Amino acid sequence: FIVDPAGSEGFLDMQTALDTVPPGSTLLVKGVFNSGFPFVVTKSVTILELNVETIKYDTTSFTNHFVLDIQAGPDDVVVVKDSRILGKISYGPASEAIHVTSVGDLVVRDSELTGGSGSISAACETYDNNGDAIVVESARAVSIIGCIVQGGGPGDALVRDDTCPSAWTARGGHGVLVTGT
Repeated sequence: FIVDPAGSEGFLDMQTALDTVPPGSTLLVKGVFNSGFPFVVTKSVTILELNVETIKYDTTSFTNHFVLDIQAGPDDVVVVKDSRILGKISYGPASEAIHVTSVGDLVVRDSELTGGSGSISAACETYDNNGDAIVVESARAVSIIGCIVQGGGPGDALVRDDTCPSAWTARGGHGVLVTGT
């Protein structure tokens, strides 16, 4: 199945494609996505050539700060191949390229994934960390092959104005953070 946000063919929207295609399908993504996140994956699927360069943060819809939010079953296999997810965000809290709540197997091949950089916003509100590229809470197996995977960062100081009580320094994000697996 083809996903093309420019509208020349196939699905226009990634989430509609993920919800519509049968388990085990392959999605070929044409073009670049900068909004509409997170894309929630709930079944076995292969995603090819997903390209995310700058995330346009929308406080009403992008509440989880993930690009791919994988919530599949224990027997599902999710493959991300030939993709480029750069978590650079226009403003707001740091983002994660891939967040896995649950999946059987996660395979990431020949891709470049970078956690997003946090930034500062008005009224001394700070986002004092940089995003992790891949976070896995529960999976049977994780394979990362032929990839560049790096956390956001590297711990740059965040700017503050004179009314804020203290300056903040952002921690660098993890390339891969695995808990409970």
